[in-house]
Amino acid sequence: MTLQDLGSLGDVLAAVATVIALVYLAVQIRQGAQVVRSTQSQEFVHWRTELLEPVIGDRDTTALWLKGGEDFAELDPVDQRRLIFFEWRAISGWNHYYHMHEKGLLDDHQWSELTFLIQRIGRRQAMKAAWREYRDGYDEGFRTFIDGYLG
Repeated sequence: MTLQDLGSLGDVLAAVATVIALVYLAVQIRQGAQVVRSTQSQEFVHWRTELLEPVIGDRDTTALWLKGGEDFAELDPVDQRRLIFFEWRAISGWNHYYHMHEKGLLDDHQWSELTFLIQRIGRRQAMKAAWREYRDGYDEGFRTFIDGYLG
């Protein structure tokens, strides 16, 4: 075997090693994306639980939340502000999950559930008031998306 043959064999081995390394990296990237989606799923459940805790855990807060849905203007300024902050928490979460969806890091069933909730909760007067107040703090893509539901 000549030196040229050894060099050619080295080139072939280097090419094979490169392909193996690329396949390995592709598998690692795919597994990493699956871990991120799984983590997002757990965070989604946790976020909803934390968001709903005040409404579920306190009858007066539930009554306030219900009144803010249909009779927001009749509430005193303190209760209006409380509801705007409460609804803003939901909007902030929606923004996070919107961007995770845009990056392909949110499962389709979660995205479907989230858009259903945005459609339902977005009808609330308190939610619309919160969106009017905080809308400009979000990027154009998210504003356009939410405007389709709250606009």
